Amino acid sequence: MTQKNKLSSLLAFTVATVALSLAAGQATARVVFIDDPFGGGGSSPAPAPGAPPAPPPPPAPTLTISPVSQAEADAGTNIFNFQIDLSRVVSGGVTFDIRTIAGTAGNDDFTQRTLVGQSFGATADTLSYTFSVAVMGDLAFEADEFFTVRLDNFSASGRPLEGFEEATGTIVNDDTQPVSNDVPEPASSALAGGALLALALARTIGRRKPR
Repeated sequence: MTQKNKLSSLLAFTVATVALSLAAGQATARVVFIDDPFGGGGSSPAPAPGAPPAPPPPPAPTLTISPVSQAEADAGTNIFNFQIDLSRVVSGGVTFDIRTIAGTAGNDDFTQRTLVGQSFGATADTLSYTFSVAVMGDLAFEADEFFTVRLDNFSASGRPLEGFEEATGTIVNDDTQPVSNDVPEPASSALAGGALLALALARTIGRRKPR
């Protein structure tokens, strides 16, 4: 399962409609993409009258980060690897900051981490980026705990972009609930003890000599 992309600026091209003089029988004009900040080809001329429309530019790239859910382990550290993927090459790459944010899991559960000025996606072999978070293991029985990894302060092809992207890290409890060693006294034993006490008191009173 992948978090939805929240970078609206990363998904849109700036476009302008072009007024064309249409030849007889030509029923369509086309939209010309005049500003593609992601290296999709930029401006292109209008087709000559009667010529077939040119193919559209490639789709705008999308960026996704996948959530991670793992057992915490009983000791040491367990590494949670968050994978960030870019759908295609971006001219100049995508730059971002990335950090952890505490949730129900805090500093006792994982190591907080912040990286700034990270970049990837400028070439076809750099379309994935991994961010690793160390989670501390323990033997305590507890509910599953959560923290967040957030990417923000984006820029693409050197242009700043608004928005952010985030995913959840789930630390799954893998410890057994302890069993109580306290054994309650059976009710019948308690009643029997009370009856014996009453009998002993009665005998003691019966043996008292009159004054």
